[in-house]
Amino acid sequence: MDRRDIKNLVHNYKNEIIRFIQDLLKIPSENDPPGGNELKAQMFLAEWLKKNDIEYDVFTPFDIKGILKHEAYWPGRNYKNRPNIVARLKGIGNGRSVMLSGHIDTVSGKLGRWKVSTPFSGKVIGERLYGRGSMDMKGGLGASAFLLKILKENNIKINGDVLFESVVDEEYCGSNGSLAGRLRGYNPDVVIIPETTNLSICPACKGCKIYEIKIEGTPGHSSDSNKLNPIFAIARIIDALNVFETIINYKKNKSGFFQMENNPRKIAIGKLCTTPELSDSEFGMPNEAKISVVVLTLPGFDEKDLDSELIGFIKKYCSIDPILNRFVLSKCEPVIEGRTRYVSPVENDVDHPIFKVILDNYELLLNRKPTFEGAKFACDAFIFTNYFSIPTVIFGPKGGNAHGPDEWVDINSIFDFMTVMLATILKWCN
Repeated sequence: MDRRDIKNLVHNYKNEIIRFIQDLLKIPSENDPPGGNELKAQMFLAEWLKKNDIEYDVFTPFDIKGILKHEAYWPGRNYKNRPNIVARLKGIGNGRSVMLSGHIDTVSGKLGRWKVSTPFSGKVIGERLYGRGSMDMKGGLGASAFLLKILKENNIKINGDVLFESVVDEEYCGSNGSLAGRLRGYNPDVVIIPETTNLSICPACKGCKIYEIKIEGTPGHSSDSNKLNPIFAIARIIDALNVFETIINYKKNKSGFFQMENNPRKIAIGKLCTTPELSDSEFGMPNEAKISVVVLTLPGFDEKDLDSELIGFIKKYCSIDPILNRFVLSKCEPVIEGRTRYVSPVENDVDHPIFKVILDNYELLLNRKPTFEGAKFACDAFIFTNYFSIPTVIFGPKGGNAHGPDEWVDINSIFDFMTVMLATILKWCN
């Protein structure tokens, strides 16, 4: 099959592919730890696979024997009615296998401030497809599933197995869905994760951990200026985190895949709140103030490095900042606790043959050179690479506003992604 045939084959399905992804976007599948609401979307996928006569498996992480004792399992989640879906087209033999693995869950939260669309409309405006999870990552997920339909419906013979996986609980640093698939026995020769990379080929991705930083004060009436107001302290800690981000980005970047970024290690404040001690807090001061903080890391950082880096910096900053030092002297020093697992950064060997296969097909079919870089986010790649030694490529379409209002995925890039992936499957598995 030459490149024109491959491109035409994908584009022959253009309207059907868009409708399929729209259908996925119209089904809410929000992750709301410790539970989640992925069931309806996963059952839609299962019915679609059944209709297209594609073999599939349905199981929850709790169905997997021994998962609770595995070193990569993150405790405290509930997986009732939260199934994974794994589909497979069996090869005729003597070929390498590939899996396209994505997550069906999206972030949760209030859905206001959407302007050009509504969160579950699946609306198309120009070349953009809007909806919660369109960029992260139902666009790439739906496109990957549809590749199996194209292979099946056109009776395209392959030597190695082609698998598709839709997992639960990736958002909020869950990752137990991906772990369950590996322990179920679905461990191919290579994995492609179709997260939105703007069509960059990514052998590496960042890591992350979410922390809570809280500080207590001495609550009381607003007329007492001697009271310690923790809001002042948490404001100083936020200022300190801006300094922290600058400092850690001065450090030598051990991974070459992030050299093009000026500040690859981002710090994000996710939440700020207080705990009022008085019934009318507007006339008083709260007992406690706290923030949630996401810290990104690069390959070469482990969790102990990150913990000591952040805690050590905040402790030192408290000793020199006059407001924070007053809290410390009053035995109200800040408390820093990890709220999630450490999603480890990943760096794969770019000399693995899967990268050349993707590169060659990209240049041939899209008539341009791809960008090789590290993915600007953390994802489930660490489960595959760090725990099961499966080479993993992060490669997906273009999009914007992930986790926010008017989230979108670029339609043309979906077809570019599918064209490159179809050619890659045919080359790799045969």
